[in-house]
Amino acid sequence: MTEIIKFEDWVKLDLRIGEVEKINPIVISCLGKGYEIELGLAVKKGDKIVVGLSGDNLVIPVVGEDVPLAPGKGAEAGMKVS
Repeated sequence: MTEIIKFEDWVKLDLRIGEVEKINPIVISCLGKGYEIELGLAVKKGDKIVVGLSGDNLVIPVVGEDVPLAPGKGAEAGMKVS
């Protein structure tokens, strides 16, 4: 069963733009911190995706089954998503 986050909790997340630095395992850098994660998603080095920081936890919002939430053109790594 998939857990659904409540809107009140969603807005508390610190959502930022992260950049994929390398693949296998995928390393996403956001705000100068590197997080190694296994996504199983089709991303390439240099891709930018939305990541969330909640304490020491990394949250990756996903749209659809395996497509990461991607920011618009001109978005820079570390920018806040509002």
